[in-house]
Amino acid sequence: GENLELHHSDFSGITPKPTAAATPNPLAAAATPGPGGGASVQRGGAKALMGVPSTPSIAGTPSHHAAGGATPMRTPIRDQLGLNEVSDSLATPSMGMGGAGKRAEAARLKAMREDLRQSLGSLPAPENEYQVVAPELPADFMDVDEPVHEEDAEDVKKRKLQQQEERRQAEERKKSKALQRGLPRPLTLDLLPHGRPAHEQPKLSLRERAEDMLKEEMLTVLAHDASKYPIVIKEGKKAKHAALAAAAAAPPIEELDASALEAAAAMLRAETEFVVGAMGHASTPPDDYYATWETVRKDLMWVPGKRKADRVASSTPGERIEATKHAFEAARGEMEREAKRAAKIEQKVGILVNGLQQRDARLREQADRAWAALQQELVNLACFQALYEREKLAAPDRIEQMLHLVSVQQQREKALQERYGSLMADHMELSNALSKIGQ
Repeated sequence: GENLELHHSDFSGITPKPTAAATPNPLAAAATPGPGGGASVQRGGAKALMGVPSTPSIAGTPSHHAAGGATPMRTPIRDQLGLNEVSDSLATPSMGMGGAGKRAEAARLKAMREDLRQSLGSLPAPENEYQVVAPELPADFMDVDEPVHEEDAEDVKKRKLQQQEERRQAEERKKSKALQRGLPRPLTLDLLPHGRPAHEQPKLSLRERAEDMLKEEMLTVLAHDASKYPIVIKEGKKAKHAALAAAAAAPPIEELDASALEAAAAMLRAETEFVVGAMGHASTPPDDYYATWETVRKDLMWVPGKRKADRVASSTPGERIEATKHAFEAARGEMEREAKRAAKIEQKVGILVNGLQQRDARLREQADRAWAALQQELVNLACFQALYEREKLAAPDRIEQMLHLVSVQQQREKALQERYGSLMADHMELSNALSKIGQ
């Protein structure tokens, strides 16, 4: 295509320059250059005044010699803004000037092509240069001997789960044996035995110092377990949040590696085996230990006034009554908590299995109806079976009676047929005799 040339371009601002467009006046069309190149154009013998043709007369019929060969009574060109350029095909007559118009058009097109060629030649030459930038990798990033495989998402998930399980097992092994085995723990540490004061330490023997060190270590471990893994008595969101907050604020404790823990466990096992062998308890069954522990437990009771466990034999009657009341209240409280817990669980179970219960009721009702119908059909079957047996016994007699009746009926029918035959013969004889008498 050809690029249109723009005229009267104004780049003084980002908005176009305002121009006041007046109402077009037909009489002012003579100011616009028309196809005839003048203000007054004579078309087909008719005179135009200020670009507006007058009414043509009879002599104004257009002929082949009209100026420019323009169509008579055509609409004048209105181009007050000068946006459209008058083409040579309109300005130059196509019929009188012939070759001059064609040469001018060819020259104009040639000039436009030359202008376009010069504009394209002034453009910069293309540069086919490319630059590839890759990140620098470390020398040991890729081993040539080992092929590189992209790990699957499922394998990544399994590996992460395995790592989490290994960390959980490692943390579980670091816990105390009471936590690992789920053994009961004290609710408070105030009543546990503590080590002796510092001023008495120089007077202690090595065994007593070792006992104090064991007590202090035991208290440290119990305090850490009570803070990090508190005993939750009440269930609920608040109790869980409180347990999490207490676990976050647990006091730090010295971390020991697995080898040290294994060495300590081996020493304890060796010491236990030595003591068991020295005291002659190697052949004692576990039931004897349980029986002894039960006997000792029955001999002890919790005294609320003293806030400690005491022997039953050494306690007063008042302390026994107080201990019994405390045990009763504790048992009743535990029963109430368990009852509330059971009610909540029953409510949840009722919500979960409500549909199943309704379906069970419907099926039970259908089964009862089917069982009742089955029992009725069994009664009917028994009745019909009894009737069948009786009918089977009476059937031969009835058949014999029926056969006898049939035989009697056959004989009667035979006798009647014979009588009928004799009567018919008598009738025929009487008829013949009457006919002979009548003749």
